[in-house]
Amino acid sequence: MENQVKSLLLIIKIFPAFTVLLMSFIIIVVLINEEKIEIQEQKNNIEKQFMFSEKKRIKSNIDIIYTYAKLLQSTSEKELQKDLKYRINNIHNLMLNIYIKNKDKKSKAEIIKQIKDAVDPLRFDNGNGYFSIHTIEGINILHPIIKKYEGTSVLNRKDAKGSYSVQKAINIAKTKGEGFFNWYSLKPNIDSREFEKIGIVKSFEPYDLIITTGTFKDSFQNSLKKKMLNYISNLKYKNDAYPFVINFKGDILYHPSKKVLNANIFDEKRFSHISNMFKKLITERGDDIEDYLYIKPKVLENKETKETKITYSKRIDDWQWIILTSFKLSNANNFIRNMKNIEEERYSKYKKEVIFYGLIAIFFFLFFSYFVTKLLEKKFLKYKKDSETQNEKLITLKAQLDNAINIAHLGIWEWDAIKNITIWSDINYEIYGIKKGTPLNIEFIESLVLEEDLDFHRKVVGKCLEDKKAVTFEYRIKKDNEIRILLVICDTIVENDTVVKLFGVVQDITEIRKQENDLLNAQKISKIGHYDFDIEKNVFTSSFVLDDIWGINKEFKRSFDTWLELVFEDDKEMMLNYFKTIVANKTDFDKEYRVINQKTKEIKWVHGLGVMIFDDKNIPLRMFGTIQDITKIKELELDKIQKDKLLSQQSKMAAMGEMLGNIAHQWRQPLSTISTASTGAKLQKEMDILSDEQLIESLTMINDSAQYLSQTIEDFRGFFNPNNNKINEFDILDTFNKTLKLLNAQLISKDIEIIQDIKSLKLSSIENELIQVLINVINNARDALLINQEEKRLVFISTYRKNKTIYIEILDNAKGIKEDIIDRIFEPYFTTKYKSQGTGIGLYMSQDIVKNHLNGEISVCNKNFTYKDIDCVGAKFTIEMPIS
Repeated sequence: MENQVKSLLLIIKIFPAFTVLLMSFIIIVVLINEEKIEIQEQKNNIEKQFMFSEKKRIKSNIDIIYTYAKLLQSTSEKELQKDLKYRINNIHNLMLNIYIKNKDKKSKAEIIKQIKDAVDPLRFDNGNGYFSIHTIEGINILHPIIKKYEGTSVLNRKDAKGSYSVQKAINIAKTKGEGFFNWYSLKPNIDSREFEKIGIVKSFEPYDLIITTGTFKDSFQNSLKKKMLNYISNLKYKNDAYPFVINFKGDILYHPSKKVLNANIFDEKRFSHISNMFKKLITERGDDIEDYLYIKPKVLENKETKETKITYSKRIDDWQWIILTSFKLSNANNFIRNMKNIEEERYSKYKKEVIFYGLIAIFFFLFFSYFVTKLLEKKFLKYKKDSETQNEKLITLKAQLDNAINIAHLGIWEWDAIKNITIWSDINYEIYGIKKGTPLNIEFIESLVLEEDLDFHRKVVGKCLEDKKAVTFEYRIKKDNEIRILLVICDTIVENDTVVKLFGVVQDITEIRKQENDLLNAQKISKIGHYDFDIEKNVFTSSFVLDDIWGINKEFKRSFDTWLELVFEDDKEMMLNYFKTIVANKTDFDKEYRVINQKTKEIKWVHGLGVMIFDDKNIPLRMFGTIQDITKIKELELDKIQKDKLLSQQSKMAAMGEMLGNIAHQWRQPLSTISTASTGAKLQKEMDILSDEQLIESLTMINDSAQYLSQTIEDFRGFFNPNNNKINEFDILDTFNKTLKLLNAQLISKDIEIIQDIKSLKLSSIENELIQVLINVINNARDALLINQEEKRLVFISTYRKNKTIYIEILDNAKGIKEDIIDRIFEPYFTTKYKSQGTGIGLYMSQDIVKNHLNGEISVCNKNFTYKDIDCVGAKFTIEMPIS
């Protein structure tokens, strides 16, 4: 093994360097050859590309000239029409002005004569342009060129092409008022033939006349041609190329050489080498024909030259022109030769650079491969070490897995479907209760299955073989006269779409099923059911215990809406809003509500708990949890509330008894004063010694005492008034003043001294409830002092604030509360007094009021303290209340 490792390390060291050298050499050769092939292809393509681009260039140049000519024709004709319309409008305005100025002064004949005299001499277009006037019936009024037409009807006169030009003009004037048309007419000073004119007609409505004018088309075309030739003469192309123009008669209309200009290529021998090509181009049928011509021209001395040109020509049929330009092949050959030389130089340079950079790359990669080799060697040795470590881990993991299988008591099995041979692990034999080594096949295994489960067993195994998919199922066997439940996981190995093996695990789950049944029974006893709500599909499953709580059966359609129908009517809106809230806040479900049992129609209290699962977009997917029937618990709570109400009533009655005692103490002194004053005054009256001053004094004493009694009644009425049991803002100092006013008579009569350290602190709470608590605590201190303290009886009251909490401390010197009962003094009916002296509900109700009505806390402890150099022990009650 060590020799093999050494050989492998040697290969790792040598192979990268050898590979780098070989690959570098191959890459350099390939790059040079590919560049050589590419250079050769480029050299071959240079001529084609250059010829193509040059032909495209000269064609583009001619196309520009041709496009400009067509554009010039179209725009010039429009400009001509615009000019004619401008001229005839001026004449029309002239005639209209004459008519308007003279219509009321002169006759029609005189006005027409004046118009005729004004228009007759007007000319344009070098004298070829003039104006004619006709009546709407075709009588000529004015013809500046042919005077014999004047005064005669020319309605039926035909032009050279047989067209009734006057009728045409009258028709346009009648239908449109004005418009353009063509006709043939004689030119001034030329009587031999008529020429085509482009003209315009306009009606003169006052006398039903028509005005016509126009321009001879050949004159217009000639002006356009001159303009075009002037444009062409200013064009210059690269390599001294130029355009030139020939008409269909062979006349050279434009050429930069004066020797050639105005020559005729069909009549002169010097052009014999090209005349036939142009004749063919001229006679070819079609509109605006174009073509490339390969011309080997002759110089003027009729000596042949080797210079060859490629010419591109295009016809302009409207003008009977041929426009053309060319480039010299000698220019192309020079360019191609130069480009090929450049490519050769580039190839030579590229080859040197490839070899140079290739050697640098080889050196770099050799240097790099050295470090890679070292790294690979290091990695290989590390991998070897890791593999050994991993192998040890796998051995350990296998041992752990075997241990886990043994702990879980999992049997492993395999069935060869081809050979019908079954292999079992040792645990399998234990699970089925048969001896190891017993021959195994499918028939024997089926014999172990409980008869009632045999068909199911065969069906599941058959489905696994048919679907070629894993299955999980349970069945029962009989082992040692006991029925056991087995869980089997089975999968397939498929070759060529055929199942060749089944394999899997088996576990005895009899005890697990028993535990599950015990759990179900426990749920049934505690009335706790569970559910699983698929929110996406809006369907849930429920346990039989939950079905029993709701009074539903298996056929009941379970969805969110049907669950909401089970909820008691008064709770539906609350539960719908609660569900929306927990979805929005992503909190757990924890709510008590009421449902209607569908079988008994009873109202049941339930407590629902649930956990909601969300996807990555915070959309709820699923919720599962439990629901418990808490109807009995709620009934107990209602009983407790009733008992608390009874205790509260008893507490109030006890307080009322205390108050009546206090009233008696409060009233004793004023009543005694009233009695003394009234009897004294009566006795003095009977003895006839009652003066007015004595009578007024006695009546004043009686009135003051009566007012005191009235105020006492108001104080006690305020305490018992239910309208005062509302949250209001009050000062704690005022509260203690009211409390001590109610208790003062009794405290004084029992020689109890109140030592106050009460600060003015404002809070929002129920003042009357707090007064009741203070009375209970102070009365409790009073009773303790009467029993345990014969000397100086003291009650210390102090208040202070920390943050947003007010603290009230009431401390006595009644020697404290026994440690074995101090934790029970807030229990209902617990008292240390004789039954005739105490009910045991005062402090219980005080705690209830502080916690549930005032949102505070009340506590008690024993405290040792010194007052005026006397050591004291007493009970300290502390009340904590929020400011609001």
